[in-house]
Amino acid sequence: KAHLQQQLNDAQLHKAELDRQKRDVERQLVDLSAVKEQRKRLATDEERLKELSIRVENEDKSLRSERERLRVEERRFGEAVGKFREEEKKFREMQGAMHQNKEIEEEKAREEIKRLRDEQTKTSIEREATKKEMEELLHAQKIMKEEQARLSEDRKRLTTREAKHLADVHNVEASRKEVDR
Repeated sequence: KAHLQQQLNDAQLHKAELDRQKRDVERQLVDLSAVKEQRKRLATDEERLKELSIRVENEDKSLRSERERLRVEERRFGEAVGKFREEEKKFREMQGAMHQNKEIEEEKAREEIKRLRDEQTKTSIEREATKKEMEELLHAQKIMKEEQARLSEDRKRLTTREAKHLADVHNVEASRKEVDR
């Protein structure tokens, strides 16, 4: 009986050991199952990581190309700003020159206006002097006409007298000739 009891105890220990091993195996199966699950998750994560890596690479390429495009745009913008500043400088210089030319032209115009006013004043003075001369000439002409009329009258009187005198002289001559004959 003790032997049987010993065998029973050994069997129970062996069963307990087997149960423990079974539990260990079940635990290992659960762990293995968890590991497989984890591997699946890792494979999925790895797949997502590869996709993300590809997207990041594509984004990086896109960003680089966008950065390059922005550099080109920035350079063009800088050139455009430079050209604009040059044009603005030229415009300001032209505006300054135009302003200066305008001032010169205004000064010339003022001088021309002054010259024309002086000339107008001179012409007005000359016109006044000419008017006075014309009045004097008209007065002199009137006097000359009166003088001519008087001289004409005198001439007529003289001519009539001379004609009488000549006729008298002619008569005297004719009488003398007759007397001489």
